This record gives sequence, C-alpha cells and structure tokens, in this order.
Amino acid sequence: AQKTNFVLKKYAEEVCESGIIMHIIGALNRHCKVRAIVQAACTLIRYLLRSDMYRHEFLKCHAAKTVIMTMAANASDQSIQKVACQTLVVLAWDQATVGELGTLGGITATIKAMNTHKKHAAFQDQAWRLLSHMAHHDGNAAIITKEGGVDMIVKAMASAERDKATQVRGLRAIQRIADNGD
Repeated sequence: AQKTNFVLKKYAEEVCESGIIMHIIGALNRHCKVRAIVQAACTLIRYLLRSDMYRHEFLKCHAAKTVIMTMAANASDQSIQKVACQTLVVLAWDQATVGELGTLGGITATIKAMNTHKKHAAFQDQAWRLLSHMAHHDGNAAIITKEGGVDMIVKAMASAERDKATQVRGLRAIQRIADNGD
C-alpha cells in the first residue's frame, strides 16, 4: 500500500493532465450497460482515489452522478450494483459529496437495489456501508426515511437475527439516521 501511494502521488499531476479521469467517466457514461467496462472503470476509480490528489478531478467530472446513473441503468445486475456501491463508498469521503449522493438519487438507487438483491450478501454488505455513509449527512436522513430505508433496515435485521454483522450495521445506520434526522 505504501508503494502504491508513492506511485500515485509521484505521477498524480501527469495523470490529471492526461485527461484519463475524464476518459474513465466518459467510458462509464457511454458503456454503462457493459459489465466488464463498468467493473474496470469502477475498480480504476477506487484505485486512483487512494490518493486524495485525484478526488477533486473525479468530483469535477461528476463521477458520483455517473456511477448513480450506472446503478439505475443496471438495476437487475447484482455485480454492477456491488461495484457501484463500492465506488460510491470511496467517493463519499467528505460531507459535500455525501450530501450530493442523496440529492442525485444515490439513496433511492441503493435502497431499490437492496430490495431487488436481498439474497446477495456481498452486495448487501457494500450497500449497507454506502447507506450508512450517506446517513451521516443532515439532508439524507429524511430521504432515507422517505424511501423506506428505515423499514428495510429493520426487516433486514429481523430476517438475520443471528448475524451479528447485520445487527451492528443496522443499528449504526439507524443511529446515524436518528442523529441527522432533526
């Protein structure tokens, strides 16, 4: 990890100037239904976001909006939903982006996908993380509640009573929603 961060920092300016970040987002926009491209683009976004130097460039290129639109275009594809959630978790590292995810439809897309892919544990884990991140923002608590997120969390906890991880994630998400629901 330390070597990776060194390489990312060493070439950050060149990468940003090369236009590759705009190309990644453009490829995701143009080919949002092609699983291999979505997975490769989302993996590369997460890799580059290991360095904060790239964060501004991704935000400037509307990466969050593009990833949310990719989720909406692929509601039935569990693997695309999973990589999209993983990518949004990494993008949602500051309050401004977390708030933007809510207003751009990220909460709606995540809850819809969670209801569609209830039996896919790996996806559910990523979606819980994302929903929990989004609950940190004041405006998102109301959206989560309005979209049925609290009911979904309670049902998930009830259906997995013995799963400690599900209970902890659910309780944390409910706490964050309650803290920011004023």
